[in-house]
Amino acid sequence: MRPPTVERTRLVQRLHELSRKHPRDGFRRIAVTLRQEGYQVGRKQVQSLRRAEGLRVPPPRRYGPRRGRSTGLPTQANHRGHVWTWDFIADTTVHGGALRLLTVLDEYTKEVHVLRPERQMSTCPTAPL
Repeated sequence: MRPPTVERTRLVQRLHELSRKHPRDGFRRIAVTLRQEGYQVGRKQVQSLRRAEGLRVPPPRRYGPRRGRSTGLPTQANHRGHVWTWDFIADTTVHGGALRLLTVLDEYTKEVHVLRPERQMSTCPTAPL
C-alpha cells in the first residue's frame, strides 16, 4: 500500500473540518462543497473517504407526540383525591408465567385504591377496572 499523497492528506483534513463544521451534511453535500473549493473529487470518492475515516451523520432525533393533557410540572397534592398516580408493574410467576399489576393510588393519603393483577392487561383506557 502506498503512503498517502500530500493532496490526499489535505483532502482528508478538509473533509474532517467540513464534517465538524456541518455535522448534519452527508457525503453528497460535502462533495459539492469540496468541488466548489476546487478539489477534483467525486461523490463516491467522498463517500468512501468518509467511511474509511469513520465520519457519519448522526441519526435524527425522534420526537414522539405528547399523549393526553399535561399540567407541566409535577403537581403537589393538597387534599384527598387531588392527585392520582397509576403504574403498571410486570413480574413473572414461579412457573415462568407473566403477571402484570395495575396500581392506582392517591398521592395525598398514599392509599392504594386499585390493585389489579392480570396475566394479560390491555392498556385501553376504556377497559373497566
